[in-house]
Amino acid sequence: GDVTGKLYVYEAGGQGWREANEQELQLGVCTEALYGAIRRGTGETYYKCDCGWNKFYFNLYENSLALLEFDTQGWEESTDGDSRWGDSIGVVISGSRRRCYVYDTSAAPWAAYRGWRFGDEKDCNLGLQGCTKGRDGIMLRANDGSFYRCSNYPSSYWELVSNRASYNTLGWDCLDSNDGKMRLGQVNDAYFVCEDSTWRESTIEEETNCRKNGVCQLNRCTRGKRGKFEEIDGVLQVCDGGYPDYKWREPNCAEKKTRSLCFNESAAYEYAFGSAEYDSTIVWECEDLGNFKVDYVCSGNVWSAISSPLGYPPDDWNKKRNEYYTQAKHPNAVYGEDLVDGRDNEVYKTVIIGGKRWMAENLRYMDGSTNLAGNATCATCYTASYTYEQCMCERGRYYALTAAMNVDSKWGLNVPPSLIQTPH
Repeated sequence: GDVTGKLYVYEAGGQGWREANEQELQLGVCTEALYGAIRRGTGETYYKCDCGWNKFYFNLYENSLALLEFDTQGWEESTDGDSRWGDSIGVVISGSRRRCYVYDTSAAPWAAYRGWRFGDEKDCNLGLQGCTKGRDGIMLRANDGSFYRCSNYPSSYWELVSNRASYNTLGWDCLDSNDGKMRLGQVNDAYFVCEDSTWRESTIEEETNCRKNGVCQLNRCTRGKRGKFEEIDGVLQVCDGGYPDYKWREPNCAEKKTRSLCFNESAAYEYAFGSAEYDSTIVWECEDLGNFKVDYVCSGNVWSAISSPLGYPPDDWNKKRNEYYTQAKHPNAVYGEDLVDGRDNEVYKTVIIGGKRWMAENLRYMDGSTNLAGNATCATCYTASYTYEQCMCERGRYYALTAAMNVDSKWGLNVPPSLIQTPH
């Protein structure tokens, strides 16, 4: 007004001029031109210019997205990850705190307005734009020199990366082909080592050796080398062990001859080198002990020397049996005549001990009597080429006491006196 300085509002339709009310003094006048616009009242209250009964007015806006709509009104669609401070149309929000908003193509409709959602202050402060589901996992350098990774669990946020290896080796491949290789970091003046498909920071000893002596390739035994054979200082070594204790060691005779550690198909994924084809395989005359040579078998994921007939798979034992009980293999033993069991014509090797003739093999006899049924079990089976009963009994049976006594009695007069002992 010209005299009092008060504000007046002109209303069409014959209403003429009238004094502005408190809401109009604070928000302005809602007109057709402002229809849909949002204005902020006192505190955290918001009003939207609405129309009803042929009249425009500011209606208290209580929707949870009120602030979001208010602060981003007039903004157009953008690209995923775009971030901006609110109040882009020049309406000052009381207080010193501004709100950051992110354009997120994956945001749920109830959490966004035209693609824009509330963001974290880091989305606007770091110079990295916003962290969204579409940018999950990316690592960038912020305007303060620090590195951040976009993480989407439990919600989208920029996570400070404190591991120097993560950002110094960003974009580098760590494969079996470059395992143990050392490289100077992209950010810090420090060396980093490719180990087990991951880059790590080198130790002081490793870095010193690289800088002073030029030894920037570590010959370490790692998961990516398990089963690999290499000559180290002129000695053949194999990489073996389990996480985290992988070590180079000297291989045994079977490992040298096959150039493979022992493992089966189910464990093959743990080995980078070697083959599961050696499972249950015999390496004949592997180790020379002077008087005779020892065979090795791959069983239970370990190459081991065979110390008794039970160590052979049945097929291999049938091959080995005739040469096992010989003077050449056991020069200190004194073998007697073979013993033939007249009941089933099975032939057994015998050995002289203390002047007496003993069976050198396990008894294999079995009949259909009730005395033996359930009282005679067989040795362990190692191959599937036999049926269960055949395979398990190739190297002898275990007899319960009552069954064993009955078996003895069935020999009758055919048993040589030197074989009858008490107890047997």
